[in-house]
Amino acid sequence: INPYTYYDPKIYANDSAPLALTSVRAMLCYNGPTAPELTTMILPCAYVNDTFTCAPKGELPVENLCVVGGQDSVMKLGGILSSFSDEIEIPNLDDMILLKWMVKAVIPPSDVFWDVGTTFSSLQNAGEIFMIPNSLEAQAMRNVFHNRYQLFKYVWGGFFDSRDDALPFVRDVKNEGKTWAL
Repeated sequence: INPYTYYDPKIYANDSAPLALTSVRAMLCYNGPTAPELTTMILPCAYVNDTFTCAPKGELPVENLCVVGGQDSVMKLGGILSSFSDEIEIPNLDDMILLKWMVKAVIPPSDVFWDVGTTFSSLQNAGEIFMIPNSLEAQAMRNVFHNRYQLFKYVWGGFFDSRDDALPFVRDVKNEGKTWAL
């Protein structure tokens, strides 16, 4: 099975992102026990007819996630993402999380392969999603994300009661890279 051309409707169900972005799932595999959510989204590495590079232990919130083709695949995807000059359809949150993990799996945080402010630097430095204020509406929104996106639980950071409570956390240098969205 070639992961670049293999298409399983169960894996890509409900995916409406452009082809270049949906191919992210074909560029990932898992090599050993992993999060059960991943087993419904990507193939085991045993089906891959290419080399693959796995994330260092403890680098991601899931174990045994690998990138087919390693750093070359990430750079290829970087070129695809950088080439968009017009508006593009935003991929669903699960695919954004997979993109984030893909980058973190093969590019150490200390390596800089692109300028700050690019899509990849944003993904490489992405942490968790927080919401403010802690209200019924925000809790309902968190519940929608939790119920709709299988991987949301891995990026959920929590609530802050107010903007004033969130700012010290976001501004603290030791929390750099811990916030993806607020």
